[in-house]
Amino acid sequence: MLVVTTPAEITTILGPCIAVTFWCAHSHVGAICHAMLPSENMGFGSSAGGHPWKYVNAVIPEMWSSFLRKGGNAANIEVKLFGGADLLRSAEDSVPPRIGPQNVECARQLLAARGLRLLAFDVGGEKGRKLIFNTLTGDVRIKLLPGFSPLNA
Repeated sequence: MLVVTTPAEITTILGPCIAVTFWCAHSHVGAICHAMLPSENMGFGSSAGGHPWKYVNAVIPEMWSSFLRKGGNAANIEVKLFGGADLLRSAEDSVPPRIGPQNVECARQLLAARGLRLLAFDVGGEKGRKLIFNTLTGDVRIKLLPGFSPLNA
């Protein structure tokens, strides 16, 4: 998670992870988070490194609080959501949604609970994304990454 008041370009790579950006044109506060799992209760133990910001349900509330503390204005916020690819899912899979879709749903619920509406989003699919967030303008550039084909052994 990063919340800044100075211009920067922040780059991250997303697969099933999600990124949320906040930007306020009035105060020029920008924020971004990159979360791996919906919550600590996913049964993965310490696979996220024990850092609470690796979880969607922990990082979004903290980023929102930090954004407001640094001068972000709730009335002028631009909120964007990215990632959540289901990289290993095939068309005939009948299994429940995997981590990517669960991350997206968790983020949408947490944003909605705070009255935050998405200005833009690019989520799901079967390809990863490279994201570049410009905190001077609030612009986000996305590049889809080449697909992944699991080996048939």
